[in-house]
Amino acid sequence: MRKLLCLAVSLSLALFLLAPSLPAHQAKGTSQIGVVRIAMIQSLFRGRDPATLLALTQPFGELLYTQTGIRGDFCISPDVADVGERLQRGDVQLAVLHGVEYGWLREKQPDVQPLALAFNQTIHLKALVIVRNDNPARKLSDLKGKRCCLPTRSLNHCFLYLHKAITDEGHVPTGFFQPGPTTARVDYALDYVYEGTVALTVIDGVSWEVYRSHKPGRAARLRILCESPVFPTAAIVYRPAGADPILTKQFVERLSKAHETAFGRQLLTLWRISGFSSVPADYNAMVDNILKEYPKPLEPADFFAQASGVPNTATGR
Repeated sequence: MRKLLCLAVSLSLALFLLAPSLPAHQAKGTSQIGVVRIAMIQSLFRGRDPATLLALTQPFGELLYTQTGIRGDFCISPDVADVGERLQRGDVQLAVLHGVEYGWLREKQPDVQPLALAFNQTIHLKALVIVRNDNPARKLSDLKGKRCCLPTRSLNHCFLYLHKAITDEGHVPTGFFQPGPTTARVDYALDYVYEGTVALTVIDGVSWEVYRSHKPGRAARLRILCESPVFPTAAIVYRPAGADPILTKQFVERLSKAHETAFGRQLLTLWRISGFSSVPADYNAMVDNILKEYPKPLEPADFFAQASGVPNTATGR
């Protein structure tokens, strides 16, 4: 939950830093208070209650207002189509999407563009299926019906990849695995694989590198069974029509310097985010490439088989 909340709060920090350069929507009935409305897509909150998470952003919104006179107003969009409609109507000025979701939106609304990227160590994301070295499996099909642990903090591209990989091997993703222990932490999920508690886990590439660094002995007993193509990192998107190009440039420049202040570094570290960056020249090419594999919106399946009427009661650390 923290990682998802952090993205919302990160935008509050961004607006705090950038308020002088970001055009704000004038709230109805007031001549003083500006509101920057930000839509966040539902998939950022997998398995969580969006209302609770949005409530937790209120203190940061108040900080933004007391320092700048501008309020950050967050809302949840259920899907890519809704995000596009909100941007087109002007209900929101910014939206936060996974990179592949930006690609789906761009197919319908070519005028929507990425303004900045939020990333952790890299803008090139991968999903990895991890098993023990002594596991005889050579493909996902060999793991059908086996116990799996999917960390609740796993990023959305891990679920997208797993769904498509199972489908590509000719199987139905729903109920493909038996549930293992539930944990939010990726390192615990990897420990479960090492200990033999579960047959596999699916994690992001950065988390795998961190685990290899912190627990090299255990990591040496694990292997990558299969991995995804590169997914582009999350984007903060907007509609350039009517936006001042000079102010937009200042927005990105100041956003990318969030890590240069002690306060900014402390928050970014806490939120497990390396920082923000301008959009590199090859970002849209990255989006084009992932759209070849994931051309239209996809809702990942429930991968865990359960007996009728019997809830998954597995618990973890």
